[in-house]
Amino acid sequence: MKSDFKHLQRPFHWTAPSPVRLDLFWVRGGVLAAGLMLLGLLWAARWLTPDSRGMGTHEQLGLPPCGFYLWWGIPCPSCGMTTAWAWLARFEFAAAFQLHFGGALLGLFSFVLGLWLVLSAIRGNWIGGWPSGLVWAVAMAGLTFAIVVSWIGKLSA
Repeated sequence: MKSDFKHLQRPFHWTAPSPVRLDLFWVRGGVLAAGLMLLGLLWAARWLTPDSRGMGTHEQLGLPPCGFYLWWGIPCPSCGMTTAWAWLARFEFAAAFQLHFGGALLGLFSFVLGLWLVLSAIRGNWIGGWPSGLVWAVAMAGLTFAIVVSWIGKLSA
């Protein structure tokens, strides 16, 4: 009876997930598509005119105004991100980072990630290797922190 619970007596050991293998055609196609989508978002931002209000550029895509802003009267954490991406796509880095630091950082991260995905899919293996789970966690935590700090800055202005 005691041996039935032997698997519960071992200490828990977590291992990082292994990287996605790019030797399968459909996997390479999915990675390529993901990279092209990220780069496509920046390309689309290039054709938007940054709104002079510092937010609302997404309305040029037919999207409604920010519901959070309409309801509460304060900007949401992502207010101004599309405008920041529009500035970023025009290589106006100062305007993008001044408007929404977190959004501009997310745009740069998306560009680098999209380029890495596309080139890795074309090459057939991960350029520079697969980042560890810690690298992904730090990147996501850093982006989240930058977006929250940007939002707090907008609220205090």
